[in-house]
Amino acid sequence: AAAPLMRVVHCIAPVAYGGGEALLVQLLAERRAGLDEAVVQLWRSRPFEERLRALGVPCPAVTTADLGHGAPRAALLAGLALRPDRLARLAALFARLRPDAVHAHGFPAVGAALLAGPGARLVY
Repeated sequence: AAAPLMRVVHCIAPVAYGGGEALLVQLLAERRAGLDEAVVQLWRSRPFEERLRALGVPCPAVTTADLGHGAPRAALLAGLALRPDRLARLAALFARLRPDAVHAHGFPAVGAALLAGPGARLVY
């Protein structure tokens, strides 16, 4: 029988398509057997999303606003924390994806990944 898949959710707060986003796309382009991977975007980045979709990687976003390039990342986390509806949506995304591990890309994603539940391992 095949080994069970490990569900890994990458959590990132992209505002553009840059270094961290490019590295994550490269990582996901080399899919590994035994992993079921998805990306949760704290904020939507259309260029990033287009690359992920081309790879067949699910990439839901907590917000539908596309912030474009250069938005300050510190403001992004504050924007999530000040909006209970966004925190609820994030928790619902994690509940639907049921990750075994959350790979947090960047500091805002670490705080967000804490909503993944007690059973999910956090990798930063």
